[in-house]
Amino acid sequence: MPSKLIEDIKYQQLYDSETITTTATLYNGTSGSVTGESIDTQDYEDINILINAGAFSGDGTLDAILVESDTDLPSGATAVTDGDFTQLTTSRDSALYTGEILAELVKRYLWVRTVKGGSGNAAIGIVAVLKPKVRPVTQDVTPDFDIDSE
Repeated sequence: MPSKLIEDIKYQQLYDSETITTTATLYNGTSGSVTGESIDTQDYEDINILINAGAFSGDGTLDAILVESDTDLPSGATAVTDGDFTQLTTSRDSALYTGEILAELVKRYLWVRTVKGGSGNAAIGIVAVLKPKVRPVTQDVTPDFDIDSE
């Protein structure tokens, strides 16, 4: 029997769907002094970052870049080479943007650092999708439905 997607993949919501109205630098939606909000790559081989950009207003911009650290605290994190998204603006809103990285190429802990600029608003939601090296024992997500051939 083929494996079920929900059992093989971990989904980690980094940002709730929200409209950012003030200029701010955030790490997975939190300040740089919060532990436990990182993407822990230890048991994973492949990570996809999905940015769902909603409507932006005025001159609102959003810069998003993947940063890494050996500790679970983003304050000392450094940029991942080639881990930046093209700046989001009103001409690049209402779309889905993705990035992919092999976990073995980065340090253990990752964050999506976002910097909101301009006086307009930026609406986003960000999710990390992690493919495990081995099948995880438990999942944080319970599927809403489970249809199989049995």
